[in-house]
Amino acid sequence: MSSIRTIPSLAACYDLEVEQMDVKTAFLHGDLEEELYMEQPEGFVAQGKEDYVCRLKKSLYGLKQAHRQWYKKFEYVMEDQGYKKTTSDHCVFIKIFSGDDFIILLLNVDDMLIVGRNASRIDKLKQELSKSFAMKDLGPTKQILGIRSKHIDVRYHWMRDVLEAKLLELEKIHTNDNGADMLTKALPRVKFEACCLTSGMEAFPT
Repeated sequence: MSSIRTIPSLAACYDLEVEQMDVKTAFLHGDLEEELYMEQPEGFVAQGKEDYVCRLKKSLYGLKQAHRQWYKKFEYVMEDQGYKKTTSDHCVFIKIFSGDDFIILLLNVDDMLIVGRNASRIDKLKQELSKSFAMKDLGPTKQILGIRSKHIDVRYHWMRDVLEAKLLELEKIHTNDNGADMLTKALPRVKFEACCLTSGMEAFPT
């Protein structure tokens, strides 16, 4: 089950504050770990230096390494603030202050959803993030993050390479073994518990 649907559901259930932020030119924040060169773009070739190539100083959108480098830098900043990424979704970061006082941050490409009970703590996190990245504060969420095609490019881009290299084989999953979305349909308890197990959740006994 997608975190982008689970976290807003938790916020609605427990009446939490929900704020949204956007990172401007997110993929330019990543630092390259190796030297990369590119041909001069058509229409921007330097006269007298047609045989020169350009050396990249920052990651660019569309570069395979760009997604990974942007995430690594963001992860470093979040961990420096005391947040930990969840094991089920590495784009979800959480920090527990005490009891029910916590903040959850969901990173969706270059959009962020920040959920918590304490508005002042949320504001502090936004201020800290703005020190490291060019941020746009969208305020209280009026429209939940959309699932866009670039979400696939960032989080699942590696699948295309794996399938092309024939390192994995796609198989049809029978309905009985396929985890259903617990937020959209009513299920018998046995099926519900099986779906919880499939999605990494735990069904509490009643």
